[in-house]
Amino acid sequence: MRALCPRPLQGFGEGRREGLGRAVVTRAPIPALRPFVKLLWVSDQASTPRLGGPARELVLPTGAMHLVVRLSEHPLRLYEHLDDPIGHVVGHAVVGGARAAAYLRDVSGPARSVGAQLLPGAALLLFGAGADELAGRHTPLEDLWGQCTDAARERLIAAGPAEAQLDAFESLLATRLPRVHGLHPAVAHALERFSTTHEVRRVVKESGYSHRRFIEVFRAAVGLGPKLYCRVLRSREP
Repeated sequence: MRALCPRPLQGFGEGRREGLGRAVVTRAPIPALRPFVKLLWVSDQASTPRLGGPARELVLPTGAMHLVVRLSEHPLRLYEHLDDPIGHVVGHAVVGGARAAAYLRDVSGPARSVGAQLLPGAALLLFGAGADELAGRHTPLEDLWGQCTDAARERLIAAGPAEAQLDAFESLLATRLPRVHGLHPAVAHALERFSTTHEVRRVVKESGYSHRRFIEVFRAAVGLGPKLYCRVLRSREP
């Protein structure tokens, strides 16, 4: 088994990265998507043969939500623990909710995926569910988008090379979003403050909301409660 710790995404930008048998093309979303999408990518993952069982990768939490569509044959398979011999298949199109714990995935076969890291506030508009409802688990996109999920995946496959697939993915996301609505001011303020401080009580006081109401609003947008979100941020600090 190998461990994967996703690098923090430093703003918007385009580029290509290679390593650990993976090539990733990244780029900033179109302006219409930027209130909801932090980064788009296309990833090519080589297979990782392993004697005695499937190869597994430990993916550490980032505190963010992701939408990933696998364009290759193998669907996403997850394992409950290291001794889980079979695991379970989630599907080809998956919403990974914000989480504070690592998870194990199968990397035995090659996989090509297109995906997006989503910003707080996107879940309700894209999926019709609060980020807190999707947090801590992987949800098949079909459960949220219904039968149109398969057609969306086929459209991405047919688009061709990486840049064309990203164009098609952007178009798909744009059609799912209504006109731009701003992030809740209390959440926007808290996210900015948590980049420099982890004093949750002080930030709650600054918001003007009761502690209980602030947690409800924050969790609905981010997927994690403020204390757990700050704990994840601290774990990623050098």
